[in-house]
Amino acid sequence: MLVRGTAGGDELGGFVDLSTAMLERKLHNLVPDNLHYTVSSATHNLLSARQDLIRNEAVLAEFPNAADSGLFLSEDLLDAGPEPLRTAYKRTVDAVVQLAIKGVRDETGVTPDAVQVRIVTHEFPRWSKRDDAGVGEVFYSDTPWLTATGEELPL
Repeated sequence: MLVRGTAGGDELGGFVDLSTAMLERKLHNLVPDNLHYTVSSATHNLLSARQDLIRNEAVLAEFPNAADSGLFLSEDLLDAGPEPLRTAYKRTVDAVVQLAIKGVRDETGVTPDAVQVRIVTHEFPRWSKRDDAGVGEVFYSDTPWLTATGEELPL
């Protein structure tokens, strides 16, 4: 999970890698904290909440190509889904945004006005089809710039 932020219209540096530092801290500490679970859970929960919505029958009836939507779902698509799925998705986006704000603030010392989250995933072929132990195919999924309340910020 990578994050970056803006303050006063200025970008606060490049992407900050939240995952690697937390995993390193866990690997090199006999009594590690559980913050790495927060990052991996936030990523998993965001992708899972998105999947639940884009696979919902009501959403697919109105948006047959919902699977082609990006990481951040449009309000129109969200409105087509049932309330519990919309609420779960929005709550997950809020948690990810707050985690991103904290990561940018910890890295730069500045509380950002908006953040962007990049989820990096690795898709591996099945074991029988793997030729090497590389990282597989890497995919990047970005949210738009989001305010502290999870609203999309047009930049």
